[in-house]
Amino acid sequence: MASDGIIFRFLGNVNPRFHTPLVGTILAGLLTGLMSALFELKQLVNMMSIGTLLAYTIVAACVLLLRYADDEDREYAFRTSSNPGDQIYTENPQINALDSTDSTTELVDPDETVTFCGLIKQIFNFQRLQYPTKTSQMLVTIDVCIFALLSLILGLCVMYLIDEIKHARIWAIVLVSIIGLFMILVLMSITTQPNSKKEVRFKVPLVPLVPALSILVNIYLMLMLDVNTWIRFGVWMAVGFAMYGLYGLPNSIKDFRNYERLQ
Repeated sequence: MASDGIIFRFLGNVNPRFHTPLVGTILAGLLTGLMSALFELKQLVNMMSIGTLLAYTIVAACVLLLRYADDEDREYAFRTSSNPGDQIYTENPQINALDSTDSTTELVDPDETVTFCGLIKQIFNFQRLQYPTKTSQMLVTIDVCIFALLSLILGLCVMYLIDEIKHARIWAIVLVSIIGLFMILVLMSITTQPNSKKEVRFKVPLVPLVPALSILVNIYLMLMLDVNTWIRFGVWMAVGFAMYGLYGLPNSIKDFRNYERLQ
């Protein structure tokens, strides 16, 4: 991260004698020792737990985002038809339309503009798209955010309405059922979207079920931690976001623009 300019670059300087980032290692050790001296063991364990659970939640969400991401290096699709005036659209980039001698062929730019109407039409992929697009990718991103929010609400309901649910209060059961129904609909929407066709060495099985369960369980376990842990975590995250916003983000933008100039 220091080499990429996300955190202070001097933290990544490798010592010529020890061949390690000496300054970064010393500062990390001092910070760890300071926290160990200020906080009790239980508080440190809770901080480690909430940080780990958040990281696992982000990883599970990224699995969904990457699985349904638009392939930037995908080939162009073709418009082919035997009649010049009646062109048919196909999304399959593997079709070799140039082999047809009596048909007209037109390359289709895969880039598109994401619109609200396009998102609505793509909710359950009624068009049966086989390859991901920017619209389907954006829809999956929205679905993942909605699912995480619903998981948070469901976890709060389980925590604070457990007695009402145990005593079969109708309104509590109906509320939890409605939230669960919306979560199932969101998962159905994600399942129907076209997924990436990139060949990789390993893919998580049972997507989106496994990542969705991971998000749900991790969020619930985070909610089980005490309020003081959330306060300390919020302060820690505020410091991290401030560092990234004031230092890391400007450096990342600067490096990206320099990379574009070199290209």
